[in-house]
Amino acid sequence: MQRIEPETKKTFELEDFFFHYINEEGLTLLCMTDKKLNKKVAFAFLSDLRKDLMQTYTPRELENAKAYGLSTFTDKIRLKIVSDEQSLKTCIGALQR
Repeated sequence: MQRIEPETKKTFELEDFFFHYINEEGLTLLCMTDKKLNKKVAFAFLSDLRKDLMQTYTPRELENAKAYGLSTFTDKIRLKIVSDEQSLKTCIGALQR
């Protein structure tokens, strides 16, 4: 995590993957994608996820969270991934017609 800079949005490349992160107000969210996915989609996902986290937990709960301390949020993340995948497939399908 030494490469993550405060108050930034960046992408790192490693082999066939991109690692995108957002660091705002001391909270870092990171996702890994293949290189086919547009960076804007990844950052939109992370921004939505950050918004949901901020609505679910207080800043104090986020600050004091231990490893796996936010495990109750896992289902929301899973649903968000599925929802975004379905939306992306719908958009791609419409473009191919």
